[in-house]
Amino acid sequence: MALVYLEDFVELIEHLPAEVKHSLSQIRSLDLRVQNTLDAVDKKKRKLFRNAPSMTEETRAKATKEIVAEYAKAQKINDSKGKLARDNVELMDRVLKHLDEKLIEFKTDLESATPNCTATLEERSLILDKEASPYSTPFTSGRTASGRQSSRATVTPKVQRSASRKRTAEAARSTGGTPAVKEEPVVEQYCICKQPSYGSMIACDNDTCPIEWFHYSCVGLTEEPKGKWYCHLCKA
Repeated sequence: MALVYLEDFVELIEHLPAEVKHSLSQIRSLDLRVQNTLDAVDKKKRKLFRNAPSMTEETRAKATKEIVAEYAKAQKINDSKGKLARDNVELMDRVLKHLDEKLIEFKTDLESATPNCTATLEERSLILDKEASPYSTPFTSGRTASGRQSSRATVTPKVQRSASRKRTAEAARSTGGTPAVKEEPVVEQYCICKQPSYGSMIACDNDTCPIEWFHYSCVGLTEEPKGKWYCHLCKA
């Protein structure tokens, strides 16, 4: 029975890696276009400031208009990049939602075949979580003495089961029944996109940063930056 649900889900996500890779490639390409446009704007600004005293008012106005147009072009490209990022997040949300639905269907069928088995499985899972090594967590929020090595590790999302879920399971065992209502696991949210941890993430070097952790793709990173790194909020 479990294989049926697994095959359905694998079929659903079969093309997901390729879609995400293509989208991230487009984001990188747009990011380069933004940077190239801003570099061109910077050159035009320096030229304008250098030649402004000898330029006529009409020529200065024309040069200023060109610079404003280039800024608008960069903003438009950046908006397209943001849309692609949001589309990626929505795609992952849809896949995770479908997975949750399949898990609920599987648990319902499992309970029908073997009553109370899910409570037993959850109890064993809680015990395994307690015995797990602390190095199995996705990342630590504290900074290490060696610098920023821990903040740039590849992150694997992991949701801890809440204490309320445990109490519900214990109450069910004491009464010989199954919990009527199960608490939803609390998923920690990170980054400006307010999504769970995934992929490569980086922590802002400002100890008082209100967000602290960021996905590489959300802040335009493709590799580990050198030296200290600050988010756009803490740079301002």
